[in-house]
Amino acid sequence: MSEAPLFSEQHPAPAARRRLSAKATWTFFIAAALVVVAVAVVLVWSQIRDAETTHVIDDEAGLSYSIPQDWVQLSEAEMTVDSGYAMYSSIAEAPGNAWVRFRVAGADSHEDALSFTKALVADFTGGDLDSPSIVEEDSVIDGHAATTFSDSDDEGLVWMSMLIEFDDRWVEVWGAADSDDPHFVEQLESIFESIRIS
Repeated sequence: MSEAPLFSEQHPAPAARRRLSAKATWTFFIAAALVVVAVAVVLVWSQIRDAETTHVIDDEAGLSYSIPQDWVQLSEAEMTVDSGYAMYSSIAEAPGNAWVRFRVAGADSHEDALSFTKALVADFTGGDLDSPSIVEEDSVIDGHAATTFSDSDDEGLVWMSMLIEFDDRWVEVWGAADSDDPHFVEQLESIFESIRIS
């Protein structure tokens, strides 16, 4: 009668079990350390990014957004009828290079509001409504439908417009940047990406 071996591949000797256990422990600690490092990098990056931007709350539009430190938010005193800015709820600009403006619009139908905005983009850029250069992108901002149009004109300006739908109104966001300086175009895009419902 042959005896079964005391240890097999399924039941390794205690020393082998300890080696497997030590290897699993090291793997766990390395994975945990990588997660901690990744979280720390994200936190540091977000603090650096936040330190380089100013958070703006537009109560009239019901929106908030972030502008780079080298941009200036216009005061209410500067947004007068005489300046031509009275129709806007907030304005920020990088003097001479780029700007963004927010305006609360009426409760037109969805199709009318979109058609009007797209027509203005075409008008500003010298194109037509069917121009393939006008990029149209639908999105959702905190549960609100939004449509962004973008294009560039012959004078070197990149134009962006966003239409955000609320129950009783629309908010139009207009922006332009000098396409000769990609830095300002990137900043304008980052402002549009930062828009949130406040």
